[in-house]
Amino acid sequence: MLKEELINAYKTAKYVVVDQNIDHRIRVGEHDFVIEKMLSDHDARFAYFITPENPFSQNLTNEENDLRHKRFTLSLSQKDLTYLEGYGTDEDESWQREKSYLIFCNNGNDMHQLAAHFGQLGILKIERNSPVMLLILANFEYLPVIK
Repeated sequence: MLKEELINAYKTAKYVVVDQNIDHRIRVGEHDFVIEKMLSDHDARFAYFITPENPFSQNLTNEENDLRHKRFTLSLSQKDLTYLEGYGTDEDESWQREKSYLIFCNNGNDMHQLAAHFGQLGILKIERNSPVMLLILANFEYLPVIK
């Protein structure tokens, strides 16, 4: 299991999605009506916020992360998934921003597999009529973390 310090960092991180040049902050544990409207607009049951960068919370070079983005977006295209770009960082932005994607889908298991394939320990899940959930990879499956 992940250290509590890392889980708290995921819980309190700054997650931002950009839609039509407007930044929208996503907060773990809060109901997000803006994203719910997007879910409706995209006829999707779920949205997942995932980055392909820095697998297992280990920093990679910019070149390595760029290659991971190319592979990640190719996978999204092959699955014919709609997404918006964004980023994740800490509140003060002392961490380098991790380019991320808000992906609209109807099959959460596909997103769990994709995130696990890219070595992501924590991802966000947004479902209609539910607060934003932080999912942590444990024993090869994503488990919700209560705020």
